[in-house]
Amino acid sequence: MKRYELENLTGKHLNLYNMAGKYINNIPMSDKPVPMYEKGTEPCGILRGIPLVTQDFRHIENLPEPKEGTYYIVLKPIALGCPKRKDLLIPGPLVRNDRGEPCGYRGLTRILSFKDCQIINQTGHDINVYDMAGHHLKDFPAVSEEVPRCAEEQEMNQEFINNFPVTWQFLGDVVNLPDEQPGTFYIVSRMVALAAPERRDLLIPGPLIKEKDGEVIGCKGLTRVNCK
Repeated sequence: MKRYELENLTGKHLNLYNMAGKYINNIPMSDKPVPMYEKGTEPCGILRGIPLVTQDFRHIENLPEPKEGTYYIVLKPIALGCPKRKDLLIPGPLVRNDRGEPCGYRGLTRILSFKDCQIINQTGHDINVYDMAGHHLKDFPAVSEEVPRCAEEQEMNQEFINNFPVTWQFLGDVVNLPDEQPGTFYIVSRMVALAAPERRDLLIPGPLIKEKDGEVIGCKGLTRVNCK
């Protein structure tokens, strides 16, 4: 098994434990400068009278360049500010002693970022996406390819709940669904997403947004299903 180097750039020694809370090892802090950052915030709307802001971390300093075979343990804002860096780790969940005092961390964590992913609309119709406060974010035009579909069957059984007949619904194989591609998500129908539970790259439109006359104008964000 290939061994990797770990450099602790958090500015403090780290006591690491496994998921069961058993002590594993101590990683001393590096003598290199601790990476620094600048935090920025921008207003992005109001939700139920509460102002919303987006927060980002910029102007990262003192972070070494990627080095083959080396992972850097950094503070969480540093990892969030460098979403394209796959060599950054952060301390895992806190471990506390019997007095409730922090004494270490449960392993190390990698932050997965979907910031620079491609989203392709395979629903067959344009999708207008809004944020949770109802502000328009982006339109996703439908691609010209064939729309992914799945067969749907209903079977009538001799089953009743409170005297109401109950049918079983079965979803067949999905057709016209592109293969998984790194960094790519596909917007599909809920039926297709439910029929392909092994796929983690499928999105469906979020809650619908309607005009006063009931006309649908878009959806609030996008939703992932089948995520356990």
